[in-house]
Amino acid sequence: DLNSGQVRNVFSSPKATITGFAFSPNCEEAVVSFADRMIRLVDVTTGAVTQEFSSQGCAATAIAWTPDGLTLATVGVDGYLRCWKRDLLQLTMALKLPSRNLTQIAFDSTGNKALVLDRNGRLFELVADFD
Repeated sequence: DLNSGQVRNVFSSPKATITGFAFSPNCEEAVVSFADRMIRLVDVTTGAVTQEFSSQGCAATAIAWTPDGLTLATVGVDGYLRCWKRDLLQLTMALKLPSRNLTQIAFDSTGNKALVLDRNGRLFELVADFD
């Protein structure tokens, strides 16, 4: 809590290290990726895991929501951008980028453009219907 300076919740896993995280656009849940290749959706009020699924590749190093909250996107050291439908947690896109060791992803306000950063400092601009 920024007003009191107190920690509200601590999200951790005894099984694996957290590798990425992001708030949902409505700030009601967070998505957290772990080194064990699992992705967990967490209720930010209670800290409870509400859903979990496999990243279907290497552990995700970064994760982001599209602005409408309908799609999650992950990137990882295998060089793939993967998109997931939020309601079904179904993989809808797996795109191999010309780099490995992807470290960050962000969407523009429309959700139709994404920027992906790799460890070498290269920034890839992607335009697609991510939803």
